[in-house]
Amino acid sequence: GVAALFGDGPVVLGRAGMGKTVLLRKVLADMAADAERYETAVIASPSPAWTGFLLLESLLDRLHRTPNVRSYDAWMEALNRYLLEDPDRVRILLIDDAQNLGKPSALEVLRLTQNLETPQRKLLNLVLFGQLEWAESLRAAPGLTGRASVVYILPPFSYEDTRRMVEFRLRQAGATEGGPRFSEESLRLAHEYAEGVPGAVVTLCRNALAVAARLGQREIGREIL
Repeated sequence: GVAALFGDGPVVLGRAGMGKTVLLRKVLADMAADAERYETAVIASPSPAWTGFLLLESLLDRLHRTPNVRSYDAWMEALNRYLLEDPDRVRILLIDDAQNLGKPSALEVLRLTQNLETPQRKLLNLVLFGQLEWAESLRAAPGLTGRASVVYILPPFSYEDTRRMVEFRLRQAGATEGGPRFSEESLRLAHEYAEGVPGAVVTLCRNALAVAARLGQREIGREIL
């Protein structure tokens, strides 16, 4: 469940196309089903130019708590006061493409938000989604990784994962036993070419379906792919 994600400040890393954003949307949907308990702020694709102050500004803007005084101390105090208004509510900051937060001051702001806590739990839970290369920046920021102690790395799909995903998506799109369908050879080729990255598999299969439709074919073989 959603609650299992929190408390350790998880970081989810993976190559482009591995489904990090899809996973983020799933987490958001689960939390929306229990809106009285969860409150979320989402920062999608922050700019690599962001300093810690700009990151804090973006967070407070999403929480609709921007103070009149534009200073770092005033904004941190505003965040602290807001989180203490209802300490029993679970508040989560989700950041997609977190690898863009490369500046040390931005990572320091993330670390400082984890100092805001009650004896029971943190007042602001971090869930960070980023590219694999962000692991190097995290290693250089032990103050943050000490608070985001769980790192999940999304592995490439196995061939069976790829096959099940493609068949599921075809069924969802209305495919029947009469097709359209992919031959095993073409699926293995798509899997190998995409190196098990689901986003790349989907792109290959979508293009192959378009070609097959123009050719009037219901089975997609190696030659079409």
